[in-house]
Amino acid sequence: MSDDIDPQEQAKFLALLRRSETDAIVQKLDDNTIIRDWKRQLAENEVERRKGRGGSQPKGGGAHSPQTHAAAQLKGWIITGVLIVCAVLIAYVYIADQMSN
Repeated sequence: MSDDIDPQEQAKFLALLRRSETDAIVQKLDDNTIIRDWKRQLAENEVERRKGRGGSQPKGGGAHSPQTHAAAQLKGWIITGVLIVCAVLIAYVYIADQMSN
């Protein structure tokens, strides 16, 4: 890529590519909608990067999906509940031991 490319424009275009679906990027490349050489190169690199990791970003099971977040919250509450029950049992055993002495 050339040195006369505005870094802010390049960063904005990369952000746009990352938000776009792989099929949409490929369609724009096929239709020659992306004209600038450096933008075409960035788009082609993004498509290759996604193909290398198995396609576009997942629709419903991504790392930040609502289902994943809810499952993590539920797991957190279950662990908290188990810890509270353990603390109460330990306290009960300790108090029972102290009363028997």
